[in-house]
Amino acid sequence: MERDPIREYHAALRRRSGRGVRIRRADVAPGEGQRQFAARLAAMQAAPPGDLPDLASTRRLIAPSPRDFGAAIRVLQRHNHLLQKRFGIAWDLAAGAILAEAVRRGASAAALARALASQLRREGAGA
Repeated sequence: MERDPIREYHAALRRRSGRGVRIRRADVAPGEGQRQFAARLAAMQAAPPGDLPDLASTRRLIAPSPRDFGAAIRVLQRHNHLLQKRFGIAWDLAAGAILAEAVRRGASAAALARALASQLRREGAGA
């Protein structure tokens, strides 16, 4: 049976919030690590060409597809230890920030997650 990353994401948020089935963004209060992570995403500019679109170009903003968001979740799950080491947050909290930033930029959530993971690996190797 194939794993469903979106279902895993919702289950992780439910466990974190300690509440019932309905999850709202306000259920998980942002901590200092989440604020640092969101600031890092907003400032992230150095990505290989083709991974992220030029922010100056105009394009219709659309929400990432479930398949794209699922791919982003898988990347974040694989790099969970780097996220926890650098920002002190787990993949489920990072996934929400990645989704919001992808919508803001009009970019692929998976490409944004891959670019972030690449930068985190480079930083880890340089330390």
